[in-house]
Amino acid sequence: MSEPPDSERATRIGERRLPAVRPAQAVDASSVARVFVDCWKEGYHGVMPTAYAASLSYEDQADAWRRMICMPGNATLVGTSQAGDVIAFLCGGPERSARSQYFAEIYGLYVLPEFRGCELGRRLLVQFCTRLLAIGLCTLTVRVVEANPIRGFYESMGAIEHDNSPVRIAGRSLNEVAYGWRDIRPLCRGDTTGNPT
Repeated sequence: MSEPPDSERATRIGERRLPAVRPAQAVDASSVARVFVDCWKEGYHGVMPTAYAASLSYEDQADAWRRMICMPGNATLVGTSQAGDVIAFLCGGPERSARSQYFAEIYGLYVLPEFRGCELGRRLLVQFCTRLLAIGLCTLTVRVVEANPIRGFYESMGAIEHDNSPVRIAGRSLNEVAYGWRDIRPLCRGDTTGNPT
């Protein structure tokens, strides 16, 4: 019997097992919310008001992410540990401004701190891009608060900054950076050294 695909199992490399990546389901909403809140508080510590971060609740976020997971046109992928716990996710769909030259957008990509370094973010991104290509889309954008160091990940994956604008979050004025891939096909092949326009 052949082994199940990577999207359904944890991949074994030597003695090391990588987290599995699979499509999210509505029942994952609570787990996705937990990852979001924990990563948000860690990533924006000192950037966002403490009171605002403290007000984020798993319960409220679970409702919001359930809607995102179930929304037609969206795609949410989760990374799971060997125990089956959700430890990362990527959610994306149509570009939301309707003014951009990019057709698809990443709405959120979060990996719990203790699971970073095993290329889970890269695997989520590549699988999402593969899904986009399957429906004929080859451009992708993502918006990141400038103060968040996660934006370095997108740069390392070949994304090019194409916009920079002020944004107001929780009563605080911040700067938002937009990155984009004009052609995600090299990314799907594992080539992140360039981003041809």
